[in-house]
Amino acid sequence: MQNLISITVDTQLEKAIIEKINELKAMLPQGLITLTDAEKSVLPKMGDKSLGFVEKCLDAATSNPAVCPSFVDLEESRKDLDMFMFLNRVQRALAQVNGPINDSATLAGSEAYAASLSVYNLSKDAARRGVPGAKSIYADLSNRFPGRSKAVKE
Repeated sequence: MQNLISITVDTQLEKAIIEKINELKAMLPQGLITLTDAEKSVLPKMGDKSLGFVEKCLDAATSNPAVCPSFVDLEESRKDLDMFMFLNRVQRALAQVNGPINDSATLAGSEAYAASLSVYNLSKDAARRGVPGAKSIYADLSNRFPGRSKAVKE
């Protein structure tokens, strides 16, 4: 089994990082919201390709009020666009930190899980072969094995 990640982090560093994250959260503008997956799924999404379209529409509506529906608040729409641009820049900056964190967490978890599966499978084999103490170890691990609901009978 190849070990691709081997990093030790002390509690002081973890505490300092969490404090900095909390400082960052406190700096964010008030009023940011959290959407459910269902709410997100029904919203039209703006990205790099649609950004130019949105800017052109807002410019057209500003310079030609006749093409702006009465229910569209241009000032609010500009504020929304400015907030999108701000948050998009923040997202890109955070992605440079979050990407390696997510990938490293995935790899570290995978390596720990793969090692645990090896222990589990060896305990299972040892229990079948009658190795002393292996049956109780395997029974305990079987109770905790993801997706398993039955205990191993002694």
